[in-house]
Amino acid sequence: MQITVVGKSLSFPRMCACCAGPADSTQSLMAGQKIGNRRHMSTWKVPYCSACVAHVTYVSLRTYEYIFLLLSLGFYLITFFLIVRPLRVRSAKKHLLKPSCVGCDLPEYSYRVANDGTHTFDFKNPDFAKVFVSVNQAALRNPSPEVQKLLGS
Repeated sequence: MQITVVGKSLSFPRMCACCAGPADSTQSLMAGQKIGNRRHMSTWKVPYCSACVAHVTYVSLRTYEYIFLLLSLGFYLITFFLIVRPLRVRSAKKHLLKPSCVGCDLPEYSYRVANDGTHTFDFKNPDFAKVFVSVNQAALRNPSPEVQKLLGS
């Protein structure tokens, strides 16, 4: 569910963005946009439990794979995204995901700077999205019908 907010300080609920369980760590979401000669960057610390951090890390590029990437002049990305990552995702779904997990990846985040500094998050877990919307009501920007429904319930 996409939620658009404006502001530099947002509150994230103390629950895992993946499984909605109690969070004991965070993962950084970083996005940037280039406008003219300036680059605008934004980083948010999204709460996660250690079990969900494990499956997110499991499907990500590893340190030695960055070396392969450099040595292959970028061609390793083809192998990674067509073969290696799908195999890791399948294995993670089988062995690492809890029944309440919504996926293997971090939530998406898009960053737009158009004089208003809006941030759009795409949270897959409806429970996390509901709590996020309720604690950031003042920062909501043009709530979609889905978000308005969350506010009403």
